[in-house]
Amino acid sequence: MINTLLKVGLYINLSFSAPQDSSIQLKKLQAEVQHPMSEQLLADLLSRYHYQKATIDDQFSIKVYNKYLKLLDYNRLYFLKSDIKHFNEYQTNLDDELLTGKSEIGFEIYNTYLTRLWNRLDYVNKVLKDTFDFTKDEYYAYDRENSNWFEDTDEQDRYWKQRLKYEALSLKTSGKNGVEINETLRKRYENFRKQISKSKNEDAFQSYMNAFTGCIDPHTDYFSPRSAEDFKVNMSQSLEGIGATLTTESDYTKVRELVKGGPADRSKKIKAGDRITAVGQGQDGSEMVDVIGWRIDDVVSLIRGKKDTYVRLQIISVDAAPGDPQKIITIQRDKIKLEEQRAKGEIKKFKSGKKTYKIGYIDLPIFYQGTSSDIDSIITRFKKDKMDALVMDLRGNTGGSLQEAIWLTGMFIKSGPVVQVKHAAGNVEIDNDQDPNISWNGPMAVMVNRGSASASEIFAAALQDYGRAVIIGDRTFGKGTVQNVIDMNNMGVAFPNKAGQVKMTIAKFYRINGGSTQHKGVVPDINFPTLYDTLEFGESSDPYALKYDEVPTSMFERNNKLFSSTLSYLNTKHDERMKTSKEYSYLLDDVLYMQKQREEKLLPLSESATKTKQKQREDEDRKRLNERRIAKGLPALNAGEKAPENEPKLDFLLDETEQILSDLIEMSK
Repeated sequence: MINTLLKVGLYINLSFSAPQDSSIQLKKLQAEVQHPMSEQLLADLLSRYHYQKATIDDQFSIKVYNKYLKLLDYNRLYFLKSDIKHFNEYQTNLDDELLTGKSEIGFEIYNTYLTRLWNRLDYVNKVLKDTFDFTKDEYYAYDRENSNWFEDTDEQDRYWKQRLKYEALSLKTSGKNGVEINETLRKRYENFRKQISKSKNEDAFQSYMNAFTGCIDPHTDYFSPRSAEDFKVNMSQSLEGIGATLTTESDYTKVRELVKGGPADRSKKIKAGDRITAVGQGQDGSEMVDVIGWRIDDVVSLIRGKKDTYVRLQIISVDAAPGDPQKIITIQRDKIKLEEQRAKGEIKKFKSGKKTYKIGYIDLPIFYQGTSSDIDSIITRFKKDKMDALVMDLRGNTGGSLQEAIWLTGMFIKSGPVVQVKHAAGNVEIDNDQDPNISWNGPMAVMVNRGSASASEIFAAALQDYGRAVIIGDRTFGKGTVQNVIDMNNMGVAFPNKAGQVKMTIAKFYRINGGSTQHKGVVPDINFPTLYDTLEFGESSDPYALKYDEVPTSMFERNNKLFSSTLSYLNTKHDERMKTSKEYSYLLDDVLYMQKQREEKLLPLSESATKTKQKQREDEDRKRLNERRIAKGLPALNAGEKAPENEPKLDFLLDETEQILSDLIEMSK
């Protein structure tokens, strides 16, 4: 009967599970001799030297307690209600542990977490011996962040059976058969077990300490000695690989940041926020190794490799809707070439009505040493070519050198303040441009998005405050803080073993108009809707991020002539175009689609419903892409066909930015 059903794809037989490796055992973790002194030193640093000096009391303890539970089990998959009832007795005791150098509570909670996780893996082995029926009208609640804790293991088992069924269905709709699905899931969870068995004492201690630091602000972190050393090694070896900084989020390895100009960034196939679920070697043919639940250092070792070799990554895109199929991308490893991170410029001809304008376009991936000098040379070349207007593209620019951001701002203003820095002691320092020379004083726009952060926000904010450039795009990331790394071994404490490091927030950036770039970011003059969920991406997504506030305005002269009425005019013209723009309507449709998908908390466990949903989305995406291509004079693509690698990318935001600049040129005349 089962074989007949398999032929028509209604059921999947998962009765081929291999036995569990009995040699893999779970160890009980405990504090090491250096941990008490590390805790007390950390408490001292956070309460005396952090920008927002921490008050370590019972209220702080409650925050840390909730943060710790979320760090370990944010989707409430492992702990039981009885565990939480017991842990609740400790809610106001965590501050005492930090101040006295104890960590019994932290280790007890962590060991309970590992035990519950281990038990789940035992249950997975049982479920993988059963058969899943994908014809039933069932749904899977993938988001349990705000759900109640499981009452008992029976309720937990029922949920986990649905979770495994969903994972099996995802593999089935991607083309795997019953045996392949079983093997993939079996290996996934057996590897997960191996990863857990490698847990070290300092893993638990680091998690516990980061519950404390994370309740002060998201950029303050504790690194155990091993993590600090791994960080140094990763940095020294990162010049050969794909150029991506990875982090761990629940059971997934997540892309935190792409190195501008690196292989991953150049590929345009992966972006910050994407989650990596499997890794394969070579361009094709080799087995994809499932890495869900792996330690991040083991995932990094699979991804890193020699120059010119290839790595394949299976990813869940950051902008994918829940239930969307995963995709496999191929990236050629390479050395991170510094020249790839440098500013690049070209003249783009833009026709508006009967006139053609020369728009100087500069793509700045990051603020590196020499940024202002390079851009000055590019602008000099543009002016020789009779440039009419300038675009600075800071989309995805995560920051870099503060001094270069100040110097670059100075190239577009005569002189004056650029940024204010408030230190932990409360004093405010003003950084000025003192060079009266101006590289370009004509029409100018700065493009930003949610990935523009730190130094790029300082530059955009300063030009906006001066009324020197039109800021176009969507609200920036909102990181307006400064961090410093402190090696605890250099603090005059005689540790019995090597101690870790603390990355701590020590200052905050403010605009020259007095407002902070922190939390709020830079709001563009001409705003585009974004696909990103601001509750999930950006500084404002973290409840413990330092809040927006203000300092006194510094003395500067705003170009009111340009921006008192000009912005209103430019927005009016922009809004008129958007009413009839197909590209803009597509963007609005995508935003609404993503919002709707985020609101859906249940995913179908029916194969027919899942495939229908996926096909509808694929057909809609291909239809829109072909309409865009045809409008640009490019041929339509058939189902499954990909655009040539060397084909110009469609960039609606840049097209509209050039149109806005042409309006500005006309108005300035």
